[in-house]
This record gives sequence, C-alpha cells and structure tokens, in this order.
Amino acid sequence: MISVTAELFALFKALAFIKAHLQPQKVVIYTDCLAALHLIVSPKAQSARHLLYEIQTLLSQLLQENWVLCLQWIPSHVGIRGNEIVDKAARLALTSAAVETLPLQEATCSRVLTVASGKAWDSDLAAELPSSTLGAYRMDSSCHPWAHSTARALDVALTRLRIGHVGLASHLHRLRLAPDPYCQWCRGQEETIAHFLLHCPRFHSMRTELRDHLSILAVRDFTLPVLLGGVGLNNPLRYPVIHLVFLRKSRQLHRI
Repeated sequence: MISVTAELFALFKALAFIKAHLQPQKVVIYTDCLAALHLIVSPKAQSARHLLYEIQTLLSQLLQENWVLCLQWIPSHVGIRGNEIVDKAARLALTSAAVETLPLQEATCSRVLTVASGKAWDSDLAAELPSSTLGAYRMDSSCHPWAHSTARALDVALTRLRIGHVGLASHLHRLRLAPDPYCQWCRGQEETIAHFLLHCPRFHSMRTELRDHLSILAVRDFTLPVLLGGVGLNNPLRYPVIHLVFLRKSRQLHRI
C-alpha cells in the first residue's frame, strides 16, 4: 500500500504543478499504477483518504478552469520506450537531496509499525524458542490453528504439554513437589512428556487407538511435533479432537 500511496502523491504533485505553472489546455498524465487510478474514482476508498481528497479537489478545480485532463494507465515493464525513460529518471531522482518526504497517514503508520514489530518479535523468538519446549512446535508468532479448541479442559492440557508446565513427575520433581522424577509405572524411567505420550506401556492401548486415528488423517509419524503441534496434518483444526482418545481414556487429564 505504501507504493500505491507514493504513486498517488506523484499524481497529486503533477496536478499541483500544472495548476501552478501552466495555462488551461489538454493534458494527459501517465501512470503505471492502475490501483492508484481505481482509488481516485472509487467512492468508498479507505486508504490514503486525505491524499485522495486533495487529488479529487485539484481535479475538480482544474476542470472548472476549462482544463481537459486525462489520467492514463500504461503497463509497466513491457518495453515502451517513453515509459522506460521515465522509470530511469525516477530512479535517478531518488539520489537527489531535494527528494520530498511523503508524510504517512495514520493508518499507514499503524500498518508499518505492526509489520516492523512483528518482524522484530519473530527475530527474538527465533533466537529463544529453540531453548524452550515450544521450539518443537513453532518458530514465529504467526497464528496457529491448533491454538484453539472447543473443549476447554483439552485446550488447557494441550497448552500445558506444549510449554512443559505439567503435573508429571519429572516437572514436579524440578519444582520440589515430588520426591523423585520417575514414572510410577516404569520405575527408573523419568516421567517426561515424551515418556508419557510416546513410550509408557501403561497407555499402550490408548496410544494404539490414537495411531489409528492419525492414520485416518494420513499421518504416519508419531512424534511430539505431530501430537502437540499438528505438524503434517492437512487440517490442524481437526486434530485436537483425537487427543480425547488418549488424554481422557488414559484418565490422566487431571494430572496435566
């Protein structure tokens, strides 16, 4: 949208120039930005509204002064000699110290800041996530469909499993809330999230049933990124339902 705003500003400056320096005559202004022309004639344009108002006001004034104006679209990068010359001149003008600064609209500033802050946040996440449990499931701040579920108990349990703050012995032992980190059914094996979901023989039948549900969704891998992040699922919105098979039937949902 910033490039379109720049094109609109160029059209505004062209209209202002002919009004200030030329006598009424027939004038054709060429532009390779079709979107800018659509905005000028649109009755409900929401972008660059202040600039559009200035352009429309100038056009009205010039027409009242008996100017004959034509805003003509020409396709860019198709070998039109005159257009290529103008493009080259425009690039050279960017090196001039007299380039006029285009004040940004509030809405444009908001979008620019949103994009910039999002990139900065993603950059920080890329450095920090690999050292966290969430690093196995996501690498940026984009919205993930698996973050939503209609079953609150399931949603809470899955979120806790993803961030690692669960009621399993390994985590409780680190918090000094359990005497040891071992699984109550597999003495000598730490009750980690991976052990609970992937290995503990106590839940073999539920795990087998869960594998069957994943097979229906054409998912062959049985890993934490698949179970907790929906990696490889064509429709991640469907996958939280299958966790009811394991988490509820294992009767361990209350511990998560």
